[in-house]
Amino acid sequence: MPGLLRGTRGFVLAGLFLSALLVGGGILLSSLAGPAPEDPAANSRGPGPGSAPGRESDGGQEADPGQEPGSNAGEESAAAPNTQPPAAVPDPERPLEVPPGSAGNAAGPLPASRDVPEPMTLISLPLPPADAAEGRLAGGFPEQLVPPAHATEVVSSSVAASGNTLQAGLRATSAAAARDVLAFYSEHFSGLGFQPGAEETVGGTTRAVWSYGTSSVTLSIGPDAGGAALDYSIFAILRAGI
Repeated sequence: MPGLLRGTRGFVLAGLFLSALLVGGGILLSSLAGPAPEDPAANSRGPGPGSAPGRESDGGQEADPGQEPGSNAGEESAAAPNTQPPAAVPDPERPLEVPPGSAGNAAGPLPASRDVPEPMTLISLPLPPADAAEGRLAGGFPEQLVPPAHATEVVSSSVAASGNTLQAGLRATSAAAARDVLAFYSEHFSGLGFQPGAEETVGGTTRAVWSYGTSSVTLSIGPDAGGAALDYSIFAILRAGI
């Protein structure tokens, strides 16, 4: 019996010694292995209660002092509602309305339209046959287009036609002054729509020209005889249909 007790006590002591040896070996191995690795999940979390605002977080980005941990400014901007009104869709059944004072009226009112007179037909076909006369107007002479001036005595006149062209000549004398005869024909031909040309005076003789399309009239006056009868002549080229 005493031998059995001694064997049991020795077995227990051996077990305790073996357990102590295993615990000491584990402590020694953990100290040799170095510090334990950091937990990645702990780094992904925001700064702790004691961290200072504005410091860089573990992710490398600077934290916003006014931004709560875990918030995202980009997500808040994307989630903000659109306050702009929707674009108007034109209605094809309604006419376009332009308000007063819009860009359409910025240029001011359009100028009033002007009636452009159509060119007058000076003479018409058929043209009169050729004729010449002394002391009077020849037969077929275009007196309405080429009338004698006031206080005039006809010396000679003639007409000649070729195709659609009529030539008319008048030679006369007048008791009026040269400027009065020139003023008479200037007013007359301007009233018919003739365009005046340049006037020239050479050797006391004044020459004036008027044109209407391809028709023309040439007046020669003078020289002034100083109280005697004033000689003047007209040569007209008139075309039908113009």
